Amino acid sequence: EAIYDIARGDGLNPYVSVRGHRIFNDHFDPIIFLAAPFARLSGYHPLSIILFDFAFFLALMLACERLTRPLAPRVRAVLLALAIFNKPILLALLFPIHPSLWAVIPMFFLSRAILQEREGAIALWSLLLMPFKEIYPLAVICLALPYLLRRRWRLGAALLFMAIPVFFVAITFRQQILGDTVAYTS
Repeated sequence: EAIYDIARGDGLNPYVSVRGHRIFNDHFDPIIFLAAPFARLSGYHPLSIILFDFAFFLALMLACERLTRPLAPRVRAVLLALAIFNKPILLALLFPIHPSLWAVIPMFFLSRAILQEREGAIALWSLLLMPFKEIYPLAVICLALPYLLRRRWRLGAALLFMAIPVFFVAITFRQQILGDTVAYTS
């Protein structure tokens, strides 16, 4: 519903009637703006976002198969397991059409970059991961710490420089602009 509302231009923080609140007061996942043009191009057909969801998963599987070929079998097995059996994929089965599924692609490439120790790719995929959910900037902050402890100052500082402002906006500034976030209590 939120993706279709954004595609129609019905606001940047649309109301989700099923949940009873505005989308960004629940989670900070601006990546959903990427799906809005797809919904518009499909004429707002109900299957369009399901196809968009499937396209992300298919792209991940193709990337996994293609990019892990030259790697050692053990590294390839770890990456494939990460791509297929991680929490976002499993949660996506419960919550289809969700940025958690889409986040698997940058997670896969970030994991690959970490295993290959490619600093530029680590920074790039960390940056690309952060718009998928408010928790990912915190994950990037945590990722920076081992690099700082290993005295890889440039990479550690770059990750902190990227992640701290995004985390601050997602956790603090977002509430000041959009109002209270949704509280999950039992």
